[in-house]
Amino acid sequence: MSATPSQKFRPLSSIPSYDRPAAISSPSSDARLAQRSRLLQSTFENMDEGVSVFDRNRRLVAWNSRFHELLDLPDDVAEGTDLREILRLQADRGDFKPDDTLDTIERRIKSFYEELPLVRERVTTTGRTLQIRRRAMPDGGVLTLYADITEQKTAQAKIAQAWKDAELANHAKTAFLAHMSHELRTPLNAIIGFSEVICEGVLGPISADKLVEYISDIHASGLHLLSMVNDVLDLSKIEAGKLELSFEWVAIGTLLKEATSFVSELANNRRVKFNISLSPGDLEVWGDERALKQITLNLLSNAIKFSHEGSLINILARREQTGTLMLDIEDFGVGMTEDEITRALQPFGQAKPETARTHGGTGLGLPIVKGLVEAHGGSLEVKSDPDQGTLVRIRLPVHNAALKHARLRA
Repeated sequence: MSATPSQKFRPLSSIPSYDRPAAISSPSSDARLAQRSRLLQSTFENMDEGVSVFDRNRRLVAWNSRFHELLDLPDDVAEGTDLREILRLQADRGDFKPDDTLDTIERRIKSFYEELPLVRERVTTTGRTLQIRRRAMPDGGVLTLYADITEQKTAQAKIAQAWKDAELANHAKTAFLAHMSHELRTPLNAIIGFSEVICEGVLGPISADKLVEYISDIHASGLHLLSMVNDVLDLSKIEAGKLELSFEWVAIGTLLKEATSFVSELANNRRVKFNISLSPGDLEVWGDERALKQITLNLLSNAIKFSHEGSLINILARREQTGTLMLDIEDFGVGMTEDEITRALQPFGQAKPETARTHGGTGLGLPIVKGLVEAHGGSLEVKSDPDQGTLVRIRLPVHNAALKHARLRA
């Protein structure tokens, strides 16, 4: 039977119910029914989804032209067509490869009526991706909606590819930074080493005072540049997941004594004093000593840099009831807003745009600290108020054997 355009849809209201006897019709009710049928036909024909309804005897009783289009069915698939005929047609042209067999058709008929409700996707032979939603009807029939989601799937694939490309670019950037940092450190170490030899007069005294001054400037500049390169190198290792940590018991008191001694000249230049408070007893933590020292030095350097001259820096280390080690470093300097804290924790971020000009630095201090703390299984918290100062609180597990041979992951 060949269907004309007007025959391609049979409204649901015209499908006989198997649960109740047919009502006695009248001319007025027939007119209303015809009007409803035309409205339903117009509605279903203007839907973007394909619609099909099979009764409980596998006969096609209602559909729209979009159903024919999406499933690429011929016009002779019309009212009364058996579901088996449609599945056979699809199997013959290879829609169900590699399972285009009679057994496959029978299984599909069985699942068509039993595995309800159902939502799944299928790629057609024309390359379309269809989302199929199927549900049971009260009289034993089955209603199916077919939506063409090809563009949506293509967009999702493009987004996934773009994300993959971005990750590859990020890894390439990290590898480049790591490589360039090593390349820069080699000549810098030579500059610093030779300037130290000259300053110390190893090869003989230097008579010109101006020459001594210039050599000292070269040495100081080399140290400053090396510090910046080391920051970039450390961050690139953290992001690449290549920073190896060697765990051992580290005495916090000794660590703080060495760290404050290392930055004492910087503190003296700004007339900043340290107030160190340690809880009684042996305060130790299981961690990488070099990484823990870098954490402490970075935080102390920041605290000194942003403190008001002549102010105080509080350093508190104690064991919490949970056994966690808590380390506080608090300054009473310029402070930060919430937005500025967020920026300061981002790689290459500066709390204030003018920070790099007035205080220098790469903006990597806090991000490196955060990465190293998290590598120890700890957490970092920053509290600050403008012109009131900043408190950085670190919590570290005292002993985590699982971290003993851990490698920092980005």
